[in-house]
Amino acid sequence: MQVKMFVEQLQKTGRFGCLSYTYWDERLTSRAVESMLKPLRIHPLHMKHMMDKFAAVGILQDFLDNLQHQAKSSVQSEKPIM
Repeated sequence: MQVKMFVEQLQKTGRFGCLSYTYWDERLTSRAVESMLKPLRIHPLHMKHMMDKFAAVGILQDFLDNLQHQAKSSVQSEKPIM
């Protein structure tokens, strides 16, 4: 909820009007990374840092995969049916 309010306030300023916003739920990615790293028995101080890095990579990859899927879908919908 806080993120949506932040984005709404940012949009109201008009300073970033050329940008579009995408909301992405990262909870599942973080849990997946945690379950992947837990068996490695990493020191707790390093665990949080590594989880954040791997989760960021996973979130970015999911977003890019989604963009690619959307692009493929739009290209396929534009092809004439013969």
